[in-house]
Amino acid sequence: MKMFDDQPTAIVSGSTGLIGPALCSHLQENGYRVLCLARKQRTYEETIKLFGQKVNYLAIPLEHFFLEVNVNKLINWTKNSHPIFFNLAWQGFSKLTDGSIEDQVNNVHLCANAVKVAQSIGCKKFINVGTIQETYFEQFLDSKSSEIQKNGQSEYTIAKLAARDMCKIQAYFSKIDFIHTRLSVPIDFSLKSGGYITNTLKQILAKQDYTPPRNPQLYDLVSLDDVATALRLLGEYGRNKFDYYIGPANPINLSALFEYFVAAVNPSNLANHYEPIDLEIPTIFDNSLLLNHTEFCPLDTFHSIVKKSTFS
Repeated sequence: MKMFDDQPTAIVSGSTGLIGPALCSHLQENGYRVLCLARKQRTYEETIKLFGQKVNYLAIPLEHFFLEVNVNKLINWTKNSHPIFFNLAWQGFSKLTDGSIEDQVNNVHLCANAVKVAQSIGCKKFINVGTIQETYFEQFLDSKSSEIQKNGQSEYTIAKLAARDMCKIQAYFSKIDFIHTRLSVPIDFSLKSGGYITNTLKQILAKQDYTPPRNPQLYDLVSLDDVATALRLLGEYGRNKFDYYIGPANPINLSALFEYFVAAVNPSNLANHYEPIDLEIPTIFDNSLLLNHTEFCPLDTFHSIVKKSTFS
């Protein structure tokens, strides 16, 4: 089904993070004219290295995104094409999850204002990328869970949950479609970037010792390729005010994941090491809305992600 008469366009904020380059490249490969937004000035050679191809790149610090001069730059680029706005931007220090609660809450303000800017330059949809950790906090607030685990990401998670709601309200007032998405653990097959999980997988791949985690929480690994595909399709077919989980619904706890990866490093042991986990998948990993509205479901489960990461 062809959705656009003219070339579709997209704006991606936070384009240089873990997900951004994969999304920008995927959009271009599927016929989109894409504008990549990020904080830092980069040379042409640096953008080629980062995105793997020529892209339209504009450096605008998130806190300066709303200045009239920058809004005019965006208007000049959109050319009345009504692009889809993908919001991946989030400011941290050494990583997205650090900083004080005040630092994290400042992102809420910036994201809500990004909705206003997106509407003012003619965007028809605003797609926000969140985290599944929001759901754990939300269940606690709704008294559907008696406890939540406090960790180093608590302030980040609280702010992401607040940003979702602020953006949704701002989108209503701005009369722009708002779509929220949640991810558990996006994984780059090359393991070049990421957080604790990726770093531990790299340790195991290098056959270094690691400390087995005690956290019983389930995580659902999803490949960057699948994330990019899902976001594009939600830009085309996602529905206003819906919240979509993006993942293969194949959760595993970290202890079992790392044990499986240890076995994968030695392929002769892998077949005998792993037995399917028989568990009832929690509703927070329900990807049925994504499947029903886009006819797409992430294809790479943690099994294939581990194998591709091991032998890439």
